[in-house]
Amino acid sequence: NASYQVSFPLTDDELQSKKVRPIQDYIAEQEDSINKINDMHGPSSVAYPKTFKKFNQHPGKILNLRPPECCGLPVMLFHSVFSKFLHNFHNESLDIPAELYREVLEFSQIAGKSIVTGNGAMLDGAMFTNVRNFAENAITLVMEDKNEIGAGGNDPSIQGACAYAKYWAQNWVKNICENSCCPSFILAIAGPWICILGAVYLEKPVIEPLTDFLLLIDRPGDDGK
Repeated sequence: NASYQVSFPLTDDELQSKKVRPIQDYIAEQEDSINKINDMHGPSSVAYPKTFKKFNQHPGKILNLRPPECCGLPVMLFHSVFSKFLHNFHNESLDIPAELYREVLEFSQIAGKSIVTGNGAMLDGAMFTNVRNFAENAITLVMEDKNEIGAGGNDPSIQGACAYAKYWAQNWVKNICENSCCPSFILAIAGPWICILGAVYLEKPVIEPLTDFLLLIDRPGDDGK
């Protein structure tokens, strides 16, 4: 026999009895996180698996599932761009306009440029948008590129997560960080393989893989598709 447990909405008295953390606690936790991220070595140095494991040991400073217990909430809960991406990614009948192909080509032409942030992060590629209300630039995409899997000894997905955290820990994007979840995509590329991750900055940076590592070149059976 199956048994079911039914939960009804909490009454006002039950809600009052629940302990809710004041917003000041979240702000203080984020400020502490930002200080630790700024003290962290550059992404290319800390992204070696052994080095990052030591840095990110309990309590986790970057919630990117490395190690697995460093897990945050799903990023799609905080910005619809991630759920929209996943919906389109799994839509095999999605109509892709020619203009988008041109934009991808333009991106590929700028993606190889290195960008250095004020606190020591060098990015293989990035895209920004200006937030006029704050006169600050939000980073919408971080790219970390390795020639092949294992090249250089560090993980491009870890390096991308560290670069994302470093960017948003800078003082000159403080207004955006205090008024948004800082949504960004991370492209981790290793040779012909690419992984797309979503990132938000809550009390701590939360990084979630949205795809597996995908092969960008044709397999023998693909016939140029």
